[in-house]
Amino acid sequence: MTTTAAEKAPKQPATKNVQKAADSAAADSAPGNTLVRMQTTAYLTKEDVATGLTLMDHADEFAALDALWAMDEGESTPESEELEANLMQSAALKVDRYAAVVRLFTTRAEFTRAEAKRLTERARRFEAKVQRMLDYSLRAMERANAQKLEGATATMSWRYNRWTAKVECEPDTLPFEYVTLIPSSVKPDLNALAKALQDGVEIPGVSLSRTKSVRFS
Repeated sequence: MTTTAAEKAPKQPATKNVQKAADSAAADSAPGNTLVRMQTTAYLTKEDVATGLTLMDHADEFAALDALWAMDEGESTPESEELEANLMQSAALKVDRYAAVVRLFTTRAEFTRAEAKRLTERARRFEAKVQRMLDYSLRAMERANAQKLEGATATMSWRYNRWTAKVECEPDTLPFEYVTLIPSSVKPDLNALAKALQDGVEIPGVSLSRTKSVRFS
């Protein structure tokens, strides 16, 4: 059995085949464009699109497909219609999978945040219990007039901590050399500024800005 050169040629990857086709077709004549479209449709099958393209690749392929239509003055061909159908079906599947992963990570983030809050509160309760036990043991040793109590595996004792000042007056009445000044900070009210700008108020150094966010429904 004789093998032709076309059969020996390796199959091109699906990703960005349409973009390459559009770039090539731009430099060719009308018959060349037809050949490019046939090659693109042959290589970019429904299975290739469904498994080989990322979300960004889909955007590139749709943009390149628009470029092919523009070269045909907006008229579609059976090949381009088949390619569009494959891309639309694959894009829908990709969006569903992408949305599922985003929801999964969002749920995990909410759970982790709630769990972190729960564990933080739990740690505080344990710390409070530890402090109550330490205070009780100090009172017990003071009552027994003992500085140290021996156990089988542990020794409990108390010691003086370093001296600290107990302030019973207003801080601003203290001498300047004994106080630490904490400078006040100015924080802009972004919501109030945005509303004022939308109402037509001109504020030097401030301008309106709007970002984009992705939602799945």
